[in-house]
Amino acid sequence: MIIFLLTFAINVAIITYMLFLAECLVGVFPLPRLEEAFAWLNWSYTDINVALVIAAWVVVAYISLAFLPPAQWLIRYASGVRKLSDEEYRFLQQSIDMLEDDGQVDMRPFQWYIARGNRSLNAFALGSNSIVVTEGLLYSFDAQSIAGILAHEMGHITHHDTHWGLATYMSDSLGDFVLRLYIMVVNILAWGQMIPFIGLVFTLMVWLVRLQLFVLQWFVRVPVSFVSRVLNRRSEYAADRFACEIGFGAELHNSLLWITEGEEELGWWKSLQATHPATRKRLERIRAYVEAHGE
Repeated sequence: MIIFLLTFAINVAIITYMLFLAECLVGVFPLPRLEEAFAWLNWSYTDINVALVIAAWVVVAYISLAFLPPAQWLIRYASGVRKLSDEEYRFLQQSIDMLEDDGQVDMRPFQWYIARGNRSLNAFALGSNSIVVTEGLLYSFDAQSIAGILAHEMGHITHHDTHWGLATYMSDSLGDFVLRLYIMVVNILAWGQMIPFIGLVFTLMVWLVRLQLFVLQWFVRVPVSFVSRVLNRRSEYAADRFACEIGFGAELHNSLLWITEGEEELGWWKSLQATHPATRKRLERIRAYVEAHGE
């Protein structure tokens, strides 16, 4: 949620700035209903306030679209995810039955899918409630091992990691789109540098935009990306703990041990950039939990 709030604020600020520039050129937008709302809230109906409210409304509306059923289907389709065939479901059903028999989690919200042609040993949570297994995982592991991995992915959905991740992605994609439009307009205006005398004005404009983009990239986006990776690693630990708490810690431990056999230890710099914690550390935490709770 923290990353979503940071990303939301940054992209609302970006769109607000773009709208403010437009308002400076054409004047404040004539929006009687909005003006009435401002008066009721006792807010000043200024260019920057109008731009801020419109920007926030646009970002919220755009994010909301991603949680509609057609968008969820499109996300799965674009990710190469498909419904399980009867045979595939029979393979997975054994693992699902183990999780259901445990009785600690309501299994009804979860939907199960497969990434056909993907031979990696992996599974992932997607969208609002979809859990995807790769074809390689489904036909390489036994039911208990798959149940441990599914329990981890269920943890991501239960903790709303996929919801916040999707909302963050949508917010960021809209901000990037607006920035690209801004850059495109400035590049068109850059041709004005060839005009005698007033070309200096266009040159200064182009350099100002480049400075803005540099500040946005290195003083805003890079720190947020770093914080995002740190929090992603924490969410992986939390999903591991969820699997342990519902009784599938040993199964998850054995699965991770098999999947990451021969994995190289990351250096400190690559560890900082990684979205997942080092498998060794995950295994140590899972082992500690299992031993402490006598599983």
